[in-house]
Amino acid sequence: MRPGESEASGEFKRLVAEGNRLQDVFMAEFRRGLTGNELLRNILVRAGEEGIPNPRVYSHSLGYYLHESGPLVGLPWERVCVHHGTLCGGRGAWFGRRTVPLRPGAGLGLHERGVQNPGW
Repeated sequence: MRPGESEASGEFKRLVAEGNRLQDVFMAEFRRGLTGNELLRNILVRAGEEGIPNPRVYSHSLGYYLHESGPLVGLPWERVCVHHGTLCGGRGAWFGRRTVPLRPGAGLGLHERGVQNPGW
């Protein structure tokens, strides 16, 4: 909150609720056997269906030394969209760790940005 405010604004509460909804979408789409590309597509499609504008998501495997091999879901510096269920934008085709399937017992770091408010 800003100095002098005793309660969060309605806009702030709306943005937090939208961010929380994106977290729910993000987690609901993680299913064993899907690749990073499939997870990214599913998350972006579902977020769009639920009215979350311009979501940005990124996820990577975690292990004993922070990052380990495993599925990579998006990258924070890439602008990605879904057009008719197909990933587009960014750097074109996505290969490497993005084609690795999610396995049981995998730990992943989840990063997201649902909305921006130019007033802050």
